Amino acid sequence: MKKHNTVPKILMIIIWAFILLLIRYYFKISSLSDLMKFIEYNKGLSTVTFFIISSIRIFALLPGMPFMIMSGILFDPIVGFTLCMLSIIISETLIFILGKNSYNMKFINKINNKFPQLMHVSKKYNYKFLVLGILCPISPTDIICFISSYMGLSYRNFLLTIIIAHMPLILIYNILGQSFLYSTYYFIFLAVTLFVISIYLISIWNKVMRPTPQ
Repeated sequence: MKKHNTVPKILMIIIWAFILLLIRYYFKISSLSDLMKFIEYNKGLSTVTFFIISSIRIFALLPGMPFMIMSGILFDPIVGFTLCMLSIIISETLIFILGKNSYNMKFINKINNKFPQLMHVSKKYNYKFLVLGILCPISPTDIICFISSYMGLSYRNFLLTIIIAHMPLILIYNILGQSFLYSTYYFIFLAVTLFVISIYLISIWNKVMRPTPQ
């Protein structure tokens, strides 16, 4: 069991170290100013690098939300939105494949022990719970996507749900990233709005995840 738990952690550390070393010493980026200059003069390479990292982020246990915000800071709205959506489709498809072909019951049992309600609620609400898992900021989105696949959701319904649920998220976080560069007041307004919406979604999440009385 120790070996089973240690390998993913070591892999995550290696990926993180590789990304950080690549950014710092190969691309020579140590500040936001360096990053913006690099993107300005290397648009093609920056776009491909962002797309690859955001597509395989799951292997480094990276959440998707920071990439949505970064896309607004680094790229124009159409490019940022497109990169985020395509990378999400790829990353969640990888998770779907892992869920559909998961014969590792130790991993399934580990999820069930850590999130005892997820299996039950996912089976009860199906794709509706997947939508809530994507939108709610405190939910383990990738785990929920994995469970949705494992529980038998078809790829067609899975993909449609992923795309529809992520569209408003990508748009909002993309605009939030842009406002960070151009308007402090607009950034604060969007951040407060997102906070209020998040509180509402968290209340729904807590209600849905409340254990049902026996």
